Amino acid sequence: METLPPIPTPPGAAFREFRVRAVPFMAFAAVLAATMVLWRGYVGPSSWVGEVQMTRSIVSAAQPARVTKVRVGMLDRVTAGQPVADLIAADPRYLEAQAALSRARLEMVVASLGPKIRRENNLINYTSLRMNWLRHRVDLAEARARLAFAEAEADRALRLSKATNGVPFVSQAELQMAQRNLDALRAEIGERQLLVEDVQKQIEKIGPDDRKLDDDLPASIEAALAVEQRALEAVESQLNPTVLLSPIDGFVSIVHRQSGEAVQPGEPILTISATRAEKIVAFIRQPLQQRPQVGMAVEIRSRSEGRAVARGEVLNVGGQLEPILPELLPLRPTGSPLVEYGLPVLLTVPPELGLLPGEIVDLSLPR
Repeated sequence: METLPPIPTPPGAAFREFRVRAVPFMAFAAVLAATMVLWRGYVGPSSWVGEVQMTRSIVSAAQPARVTKVRVGMLDRVTAGQPVADLIAADPRYLEAQAALSRARLEMVVASLGPKIRRENNLINYTSLRMNWLRHRVDLAEARARLAFAEAEADRALRLSKATNGVPFVSQAELQMAQRNLDALRAEIGERQLLVEDVQKQIEKIGPDDRKLDDDLPASIEAALAVEQRALEAVESQLNPTVLLSPIDGFVSIVHRQSGEAVQPGEPILTISATRAEKIVAFIRQPLQQRPQVGMAVEIRSRSEGRAVARGEVLNVGGQLEPILPELLPLRPTGSPLVEYGLPVLLTVPPELGLLPGEIVDLSLPR
């Protein structure tokens, strides 16, 4: 029996057979391979979570004080050492009362010196000169105390005189009155300062023989004068404003206090945030399948547009598990633990990524 030749399969039928049997498998394999590449290249492993460390510095008062001026505003750029706020150590009215009390005590000392002064003319002149010097210093301290209060009032009136929605809170007449009071106090302080310096020069001109009159004063009176001089020095030191400086380069993220507000020691006045990141705080979630070592290279991927990748280095590794920052954890179902612990790791920040403080990054070990 003669064997017939095989009937050739038409190309269309062969392609249809290939499409039915091979194409689904090839498509599945391609999708699986693409998924693996995308997962490894663009989705960070769930065991590593990290955030660019935010550096914040609090500007606060070291003692009870009143804010006289805030020199910066929200989101203003500042440099380390730049003045950001002015404080006065105490309420000017309190300092004025302290100066008045010192004046009253000096008057009492003068009254107690009356009999001795009448007997000794030389001692009268010297003691009177010292008393006048102290009185003028008291007057100057009172004027400076009133000046601090007047400056605050003038600044407040100036701010309130600026119209809001077309309606100013303070009239121009009140603003002008506050400015006139301020100018008058400044002129008074200038005159009193010259008077204090003039009397002090007269005291310094007293010869060595005249200076011996100090030894003739009763010990109690001399002690009282010394106490009043120290009290005046304390009041004068509190009248000098304290200038607060920015501790870091950055920007003002929060303004906690405004001009005129009183603050207690440690209360924040400004919060300054750094604009440049120095470290990345990462956590390795449980179970700990990877144990990083200092100096180990880590792949850091930004989540911003372009998904830029760079390599960082492990700076330090924690010795125990710590709570993971909530913003680094994925959304969890109701009833799951509120706190999750992981191994903390500090990493360097690759400068080429341009990461901002607080930015979340994806981390993985290099392949």
